[in-house]
Amino acid sequence: MLYYREIAEKASGLFVENGRLFFEIHESYAQDVVGLLKTMGYVEIEVHLDLQGKERMVSATNKKGG
Repeated sequence: MLYYREIAEKASGLFVENGRLFFEIHESYAQDVVGLLKTMGYVEIEVHLDLQGKERMVSATNKKGG
């Protein structure tokens, strides 16, 4: 989770308003990444499934802007 936090923190300062962040993740980390992004103020957080139906990507929007 350390890397997800670090990337999300750095990205938050670079985004324009409504910028999108995408993470490719291991399926067992989907809900942890969602929770992390919520606590960091990201919104419109979505989990995306791969072709086998596994949770493999998380996207989120930064409403604050950089």
